[in-house]
Amino acid sequence: MLKPIVSALVYLSELPGDNSKKASFILYSICAASFLTALVIAPKLLGITYNLSKYLQVTAVIQKLRNNAKNEFHELFVDVQQIASYLHVNIKVPRITDTQTHRPNPPSSTESETYYRTTAYIPCVNDIISSFTVRFLTHQEINHILTPFCYLCI
Repeated sequence: MLKPIVSALVYLSELPGDNSKKASFILYSICAASFLTALVIAPKLLGITYNLSKYLQVTAVIQKLRNNAKNEFHELFVDVQQIASYLHVNIKVPRITDTQTHRPNPPSSTESETYYRTTAYIPCVNDIISSFTVRFLTHQEINHILTPFCYLCI
């Protein structure tokens, strides 16, 4: 689905007028390495959470993904590289400073796969683990608190 969208945006960006500027901006955004990485990460993680949420086993499987982040993300990054190659996009690490306070802070000498693993993949996985832990822990606590009262109602 991405290929026809990119082709249409390339065509629209070559037309005269204001719409070509908008199409160029969208094309530039779509061809960014961070967007391509998110595009590949999202279906993998969301597909897992959807299927496993039915069985309430999400955290264990996602924790396994987190523990094996290097190998799991490598498989995803191969897909990112294939898409980037098709779009003639060079995946590179954005400029980073030695100290960043409002976002992940990978070492400044990292390669692109390591950078996107530490700034995109691992935070996404950690957020999903945290969300499920909080959600199910809260339900377990409520159930534990209300169980004695349920016997009083009978």
